[in-house]
Amino acid sequence: MSWAPWLAALFAGGGVAAELALRRANPWRLWCHAFDEASAMEPHPTRGWMQRPGHRFRFHHRYLRRPVDIRFNRLGLHDATEYTTDKGADVYRVALMGCTTAVGWEVPVDQTLAARLRDTLQGRLPGRRVEVMNAAVRLYGTGQLFDFYDQEIAAYRPDLVLYYLNLNHPRRTITAHESGKSPVLSQPVWGLDGNGALTRLAVEPATHTNDMVFLDEDGTIRRKPGRTERSVHRWLLDRSHLYTCLDDFRQGPVRLRHWRDRVEIKDLEVRSLRDGVLGHMADLPYQWRIVARLLDRWNAAVQAGGGRLVVAPHLTYYNVRGGALFKPVPQHPWGFTFDTIPERRYAGFLARHLGFAFLDTYAHARESLRDDVEHYYVHPRYTYMTAAGADFIAGVLGDQLAAAGILPTD
Repeated sequence: MSWAPWLAALFAGGGVAAELALRRANPWRLWCHAFDEASAMEPHPTRGWMQRPGHRFRFHHRYLRRPVDIRFNRLGLHDATEYTTDKGADVYRVALMGCTTAVGWEVPVDQTLAARLRDTLQGRLPGRRVEVMNAAVRLYGTGQLFDFYDQEIAAYRPDLVLYYLNLNHPRRTITAHESGKSPVLSQPVWGLDGNGALTRLAVEPATHTNDMVFLDEDGTIRRKPGRTERSVHRWLLDRSHLYTCLDDFRQGPVRLRHWRDRVEIKDLEVRSLRDGVLGHMADLPYQWRIVARLLDRWNAAVQAGGGRLVVAPHLTYYNVRGGALFKPVPQHPWGFTFDTIPERRYAGFLARHLGFAFLDTYAHARESLRDDVEHYYVHPRYTYMTAAGADFIAGVLGDQLAAAGILPTD
């Protein structure tokens, strides 16, 4: 009697059982089930898109254990408070502005960075009523955040505008469409004219999800057309939880995926990094020269409204994992050593030249991190915060704001 049919049946049954178990444990593992970020947005004439005011939805992600119920307020913020422009005399109002790493779709509204920062600052300012507006918007870059402040947030007269800077903000400022995103998420881009002054460039929207459309250093809009991958590998990733799980295991926890059908602007960003001492604005990569003009204008607008602009880099998992802040070589393919972290170098340089405040969050973390950072982030390849991470970073920001003398003392 041959055992081959029985063994084949056993393996087949085990595969089916594993497929069903994985599907039950995480029904959003497959790439075809990715949450459609554009579904929570509506078009905006200058920012490309904005979070839909009053919108309710259930957010899921393949690296989250359970979905998150979200309701935007009337401003389209992931925030339970409805703010008014008539601010009370005893109110200390902070506008936390950033992108996906700050807005916190991955956690309930009371566990976001803005909510935890409010609690932290309220403990430091017992004589004031602290408000922290979660004025961060998913996928925004520096240009969109400046527009959002100028067009809407300024009217709420924040005492402090805390710009939680992520490395991808400069490249998103020059990106009309990012490969892998819905064509709905297309935007005009900021650039510099022949005299070095800010200018806004209208760009034809993307026609394919994997189109890459960006402003090159020579002032030309570059279009790198995307395509739809058709392969057995792609077919299985969209249909088999077991295959996708094995592919994730093969990929490893910190390796970057090499997409077969997308163009990565990260490659352009890596090529544009500058070594050596920064002496002049011309030493910056071109996307950062555009950001310099935006931050100069943003700082002036905040000061004109009676507030103060503070820039603080996001503590990216890539740069803090495994004691990376003390290592002589990067600990992640997209990481940097402590002295070469771009947002730390470039934003610190701009703060000294343009007069806004800069919080060196990485230097603080280097001194204060005493444990493993894994539980602060949703996943090593998805460097957004858990509630524990929001707590930790809120503490870092609170400590640095106090140490820099930025918080009121009366």
